[in-house]
Amino acid sequence: MANRVSWSLATAALLGLSAYFVSGSLIIGGGVLICSFACFFLLVGPLLSGYVRSKRRREEAGAFISSYLLSLSATSSHEKAFNAACVGIKGELKGIVESISALSAMEKVEYLAGYFDESVYPMFVSVLKLHQEQGGDVLRLSGELLSESSRVLEEGIAFHGAGIRIFVQFCLMWGLSLLVLIFMKLGLSQFGDYLDGSLATFGSTIAYFALLLLSIAAFAARFSDGKFAFFGKRRSKRK
Repeated sequence: MANRVSWSLATAALLGLSAYFVSGSLIIGGGVLICSFACFFLLVGPLLSGYVRSKRRREEAGAFISSYLLSLSATSSHEKAFNAACVGIKGELKGIVESISALSAMEKVEYLAGYFDESVYPMFVSVLKLHQEQGGDVLRLSGELLSESSRVLEEGIAFHGAGIRIFVQFCLMWGLSLLVLIFMKLGLSQFGDYLDGSLATFGSTIAYFALLLLSIAAFAARFSDGKFAFFGKRRSKRK
């Protein structure tokens, strides 16, 4: 929470100062600062936090499933497999595991389905139940599961990389446009008194920063929902 307040306030202050410099109005600069802080703290911050949490749980699920199955194949013990899968866990997952220590291994596995909110984890639980009923080689039974888990992790890594590249392009585009406004203000400083008090300057400044904040919110929403992955799949299919 403290980190979100810090970076939200710093970014909002930068945009507020830019709006004040371009418009020459303390009211517009203060309005942009307040609106920017509200946008980053109340909307963008929670969206990105949700994405980070989902990404972390997806990676934890992949590591947990792989470790559990390998240990189960070697020891034929669900208790030992669960303990092996929990080696090195930390944070929220560690707290949950410690809180359910009294349950059996399979009960713990089923309980964690509420934490690992991923499409792969229900397949994992089904494979373990099938193995309990029919026996056999658990690695052979889980071949499709492991392939799907690897695919999900690889797609997550590819999506994250694509999202970072798009984010850099997004920042460059809006950053350069803001620099153009600032340079225009400096270049037309001889008309500063006229420009600072004109309705056209006020209106264009408000419109620019409103569009900027809307674009940031839309980008954060699409990124947190994994929308960029959809476009990546379409491009790969065309190729």
